[in-house]
Amino acid sequence: MLLKITSFFIILFTLIITSSAQATCLRNASGAIIVDADNSTRMVSSTNGSADQCSEIPDAYKIKFYKMGVCTEDPIDPDLSSCSFMLDNSAGVDHVIRMPNVGTLPTGDFDIPPGTYTHLVGLMSNRFGINHTETFSESLRGLTSSGTTCWSIADKVTAYTNETINNSLDSHDTTATDSAPDTSVLECGSASDADPGFSYEVINVFSEECSSWDGYWNTGEGRTMSNGTAEARLLKTDNTAATACTNATRMLWVVQFTNPLKVTKTSQFSLEFKLTDSVSVDLGTDGSTGFAVKMGADPVTSILTVTEPSTD
Repeated sequence: MLLKITSFFIILFTLIITSSAQATCLRNASGAIIVDADNSTRMVSSTNGSADQCSEIPDAYKIKFYKMGVCTEDPIDPDLSSCSFMLDNSAGVDHVIRMPNVGTLPTGDFDIPPGTYTHLVGLMSNRFGINHTETFSESLRGLTSSGTTCWSIADKVTAYTNETINNSLDSHDTTATDSAPDTSVLECGSASDADPGFSYEVINVFSEECSSWDGYWNTGEGRTMSNGTAEARLLKTDNTAATACTNATRMLWVVQFTNPLKVTKTSQFSLEFKLTDSVSVDLGTDGSTGFAVKMGADPVTSILTVTEPSTD
């Protein structure tokens, strides 16, 4: 069996773990994100009004997958005993998603037993990579310089909450960004200076800060998507439930299908990723100067479909 991977851009409900609704960036006639030049915090314009962040489609998004499969029972407990996997790799497989792009996730050979499956499950690192460059209507301060173009700095890591964490079991050491610009993970300058790399964000909690630990996302309610309802749970490296920000190193992501998938011996699988609003462009201030903080990572949406070969 083969798994085809597609990055695409259509209007769907997205898996969002942030506490507030995402707002798409607004741009001027030149395509630059509009920044309020009269506000020292350098607020950006978005579909939700002025704010310290807006959301966009990233240039590239990196995920490390450990498992991807389908289940006959809900695995959120976590309990994967009812699941069959298209990908099952203890070391993890890095996959870079760009739009538009069609490729193959290196699953190797797999065999999903014929049957009816009620859930899609993904087990991945909670350390997501973003490679992204943005142009703004006003100059912003980056880590060491200023300009209207800002880009992600290679191998910089931040926590979702901007708090310092030490997930040493999975190399998730981070440096907080709340004292930016000295700890900014973006650099700014002219367009010709741009040299973007993958910076990373660790999703180590589903609430505002580690002190209000929440290892579940929408448990019992779920988020409505085009093919079902989604929920997530943070895990330790051994795939048991995480108990704190500091030991959350993986994310279990589950979709309960509205219409269960029926699999036969000849079924073909297609997995589509949606990148809309999956990078949060975050700005801030040091009291007088506006600066670019980070390109925050929000999980992408994926839709799994099962088809049968044409008999023509």
